[in-house]
Amino acid sequence: MKHIAEQVFFGAIVELASLILSYLLKKKPRTAIIVFATGTFLAGFIAFSPTTSSTTNSPPTTIANNTAKPSPLRTMVPTATPLRVPTPFVSSFAACLQPCDGSNSTRNFPEAITKIYVQWDYGNIPYGSRYIRRWTMDGREWIKYDCIWTGNESGRDTLALTEPKGLHSGTWEVTISINGDVVLREQIFISGNWNYWDPAGTLHTCYGTTE
Repeated sequence: MKHIAEQVFFGAIVELASLILSYLLKKKPRTAIIVFATGTFLAGFIAFSPTTSSTTNSPPTTIANNTAKPSPLRTMVPTATPLRVPTPFVSSFAACLQPCDGSNSTRNFPEAITKIYVQWDYGNIPYGSRYIRRWTMDGREWIKYDCIWTGNESGRDTLALTEPKGLHSGTWEVTISINGDVVLREQIFISGNWNYWDPAGTLHTCYGTTE
């Protein structure tokens, strides 16, 4: 639009100059010159007037970032399977008047008996374990074996509970513990009123002369 107005204006300038020249030469009337001059000035005003931009500023467009962040890869750490340690045990307890043969076990013994044969099987006792074996009579300790196990892991013990002057009458109990865990607890009974009592105390060995 502005460029067209400029062309009209310059064209009008040229025409106005022609009219003035004609007037001077007495060929055009004065009224025509005035009208044409007015139109020329209007064209110039339009041509050189500043234009207002109709451009509307649009708000900036925000592009949403919908790209999902990848999940971190999970590192699989292998879990070590704990090593199962076999549990120590003592079983098949037997007490006998004569060496035990699997058929002569008993829990009752006569008054003032001097020797009682005992037998049991054991297994899974680790080398270097804390081994404790106790004999008590009516709750009173007669002998205690407290040692570090250096024997076989499994086997059979054949022993004899011995007192040359006769074992005290009452309820006798034997207990065996491995590393603080009791693995055997058994009782036998000696009848009568025999009251001889000479405890041997604690021996730091796994086996002794009283068995």
